Amino acid sequence: MEYLPDTAYRAAGFFYSAGLGFALGIVYDLFRLFLFVITGSDKKFAVAGDIIYMLFSLFATFVLLLVRFGGEVSFYAIAGEAAGAMIYGLTLRSLIFARVKRTVKKIRRIFALFGKKTAAFFKKAAALIQKSGFSFKKHEKTL
Repeated sequence: MEYLPDTAYRAAGFFYSAGLGFALGIVYDLFRLFLFVITGSDKKFAVAGDIIYMLFSLFATFVLLLVRFGGEVSFYAIAGEAAGAMIYGLTLRSLIFARVKRTVKKIRRIFALFGKKTAAFFKKAAALIQKSGFSFKKHEKTL
């Protein structure tokens, strides 16, 4: 009768957990990027975003523990997940997210510039239409 799994099984489980932790780090940054693109700030909706991410990561951890470890919660599984997230956080996160954030800011500035020019064009067009004496009220029945 075997009470403890062998070392290879534990090591494989640790590395699966580390992979999940690394992947959850990437998912967190993609989710933050999504919120940053929509709101223009990291600060808005931070608590709600963190709660949503926490629920997602808890579900992913539950599925890993259920599928890989037969539902058993073991220290090496949780430690592997934490190690994977720390490895991602210390290596790639600062490199990727800073560059992506700058790129998104540049893209937002370009869209804002186009928006201002488009608004100015329509204002000038409306002024020209008003100067010409055209009135939509006169032609309302024909439209």
